[in-house]
Amino acid sequence: MFEVRVRGVKLRAAFSFFAAVALMILTGSRQGELAAALTACVLHELGHLFFMMLFGKGLKSLTFYGGGIKITAVEDRILPVGAELVILLAGCGVNFLTAGLWRALNGADSFFRASLALGAFNLMPFGRSDGSAAAKLLGASRSLILLRCIFILSVSAAVAVMSLGGELHWGLICAFFFICIGSLTEEIRER
Repeated sequence: MFEVRVRGVKLRAAFSFFAAVALMILTGSRQGELAAALTACVLHELGHLFFMMLFGKGLKSLTFYGGGIKITAVEDRILPVGAELVILLAGCGVNFLTAGLWRALNGADSFFRASLALGAFNLMPFGRSDGSAAAKLLGASRSLILLRCIFILSVSAAVAVMSLGGELHWGLICAFFFICIGSLTEEIRER
């Protein structure tokens, strides 16, 4: 892992990040699609960072890895549950907002699809996603487990429909199902 410090914040880049970018390039992903996915990912994380700063939560590290970008906050102050939920859901909110604005101005191109897919995927309540962290913050009740199942099935159906319509690159589809299967097996092992 490559690591540098900038003003006390650790910036890290894992090998898996470069491997994921290389895989997208090697599987025929166009530069526009790759740029759209990376831009949507950066905007997502900026949404989290904006609300972290707004609520006075410090940044400890940013890690770029194969699954995206991970923000680690300084655990120096405890925030109310509502503030934590806003921080957790801000990234998805930014994705949905930019997707809607982009579609209204430019139509349904790769940036629209990347923003929409990233927002929906991060809301899925499993693995290390924002939706999972929000579900854990609210407590793991039976209704949340049902919500988790409904979300996984609905997002999987949306990915299937988009892939059948030729709107998603096959590499992204494989990555989506690989992450889903990996996250679900990780949860099974934890129980």
